[in-house]
Amino acid sequence: MTVDSTKGLIGIQFDPNGPKPDDDLNILVTLRQVGEEDFSVLYNDHGVQTNVNAEDYLQGAINKVHDSLQVKESRFSFSTILTVIITTLLIGISLAGMTNTLAFRVVLTGSMVPAINPGDLIVTLNDQYLEPKLDDVVVYIGKRFDGTDVAPFAHRLVGGDEKSGWIAKGDANPTADVQRPTAEDIQGVVIATIPGIGKFLTPQFLILLTIIGLGMWLVFDWARD
Repeated sequence: MTVDSTKGLIGIQFDPNGPKPDDDLNILVTLRQVGEEDFSVLYNDHGVQTNVNAEDYLQGAINKVHDSLQVKESRFSFSTILTVIITTLLIGISLAGMTNTLAFRVVLTGSMVPAINPGDLIVTLNDQYLEPKLDDVVVYIGKRFDGTDVAPFAHRLVGGDEKSGWIAKGDANPTADVQRPTAEDIQGVVIATIPGIGKFLTPQFLILLTIIGLGMWLVFDWARD
């Protein structure tokens, strides 16, 4: 495009043998002079058109750009929120585990059936933050008669107290435990049970889950862009 302001002329050079613009491409040139009516020329796949209303095409282009930006902004906002939630959750769980505030254990026996079944994942809160009381399911360290540790047990408190020792019993067991756990033996109070998930917490499954999660994230990131 060439403009000669001294003579009030405007020239637009198009190659008639050159390629036409795409269907969705419009080239708009507007000449605006003080005290004069605007003169606009439109060039698209239909050729050259004169005496067009520039505002019709400008408003349409503005709306199209605005809609596109809104879609990208909504996608960005959703992905950002999702990333923040997942990151915060993972950091929170990691910190809780490192500080021994929360603990996650897979139940291996059926002593608490039907409340807790083998393969369930239990979440315990440290008894420093949640004081055990009757009817709570707690995890305590079972000990032999010589005082050596055996294994952690998740059983219900059915009697006793923190001073004289608790009476613990598995819901499916016919009798109470021989050991009377004290506050020193109790590691936490069960606050949540996730049924069956413990059966899948194997190294092979976790590796597969990580690969699937990474693949889904890459696909989502590609679709967002």
